[in-house]
Amino acid sequence: MILLDTDVLIEIVDKHSSQGDIAIKKLTDIGENIAISSLTLHEIRYGLLKYGKKKPTRFRKTRDHPLFKRRRNPFSNTRS
Repeated sequence: MILLDTDVLIEIVDKHSSQGDIAIKKLTDIGENIAISSLTLHEIRYGLLKYGKKKPTRFRKTRDHPLFKRRRNPFSNTRS
């Protein structure tokens, strides 16, 4: 599993970033599950609230990209 940093996630969702395209390609080639931490989620949310447009629009690469399709929870079969 790969844990994405806030800076990498910002590059991925920025439609004008060539670095984001490179990151997507590398992550797709690796084929691992990806995740973000709760801290990254809050940093992204804060940035959107502070710098984002009033009406949010969907990010260009995330919704339909196969890298971001919902995958099976790797912890669902663990025993207590």
